[in-house]
Amino acid sequence: MSGGDSWRFRAVIFFSLLLVWAAAALLRAVWLAGPRSAEYIAQGEKMARFHGTLPAMRGRILDRAGRTLVWSERYFDLYLTLPEGMTPEDETFDAVRKTVKDLKIPEAGTGTPVLLKRDLAPAELLALEPVVKNNRAFRIESRVERIAVSNPAARSRLGTVKRENGELVGASGLEAEFDARLRGRPGQFEVMLDRRRNWIAGSWKLLEEPAPGEDVKLDVTLETLMRRPAGEEAEQ
Repeated sequence: MSGGDSWRFRAVIFFSLLLVWAAAALLRAVWLAGPRSAEYIAQGEKMARFHGTLPAMRGRILDRAGRTLVWSERYFDLYLTLPEGMTPEDETFDAVRKTVKDLKIPEAGTGTPVLLKRDLAPAELLALEPVVKNNRAFRIESRVERIAVSNPAARSRLGTVKRENGELVGASGLEAEFDARLRGRPGQFEVMLDRRRNWIAGSWKLLEEPAPGEDVKLDVTLETLMRRPAGEEAEQ
């Protein structure tokens, strides 16, 4: 075979392989755009969506006279998360410093959330919300704390709670005994995520409202709880 014939033979082989590859790519594109398109779109949407729960507000415990013995209070805390080594040099930081007095912002990021202010006052919360909503370094988190009457004997009988998956559940005493009624039902939400798994502003959607727990009314008074041995309380 001469040099010219050899070159033409190699060219035919090359273009034949190129045509085969192009045909295979075309067939795959048609397949993905047709029978498999719905499946891949569904997979992509699933990866871009996050579903979460909203804890229900726990019910109160009342004595026979209707006085509140145990109740829940909601508080708001301000957190900051900066990449390691990053310095807080942004107009948002100046606005936050002016809004929250005596705030100590780290000189450089650590990559982990840092609590800046616990128990934000209502005025601080209202002023901060529009300031930090467009800066993902800041995050305002809510938490619910269980509050009980101050008498030690009554508190011992009323019991304690613990936090499981963001929800308060009864751990001892009457809190544990009537936990199923006090807990309520968590709500559900979904939100779209960007490629860094951050929430996309305006995409949050409530799917189901949380249902608050029941109030439990005891058939004894606070004064009785203050002197009655543990284990003798009854519910009406």
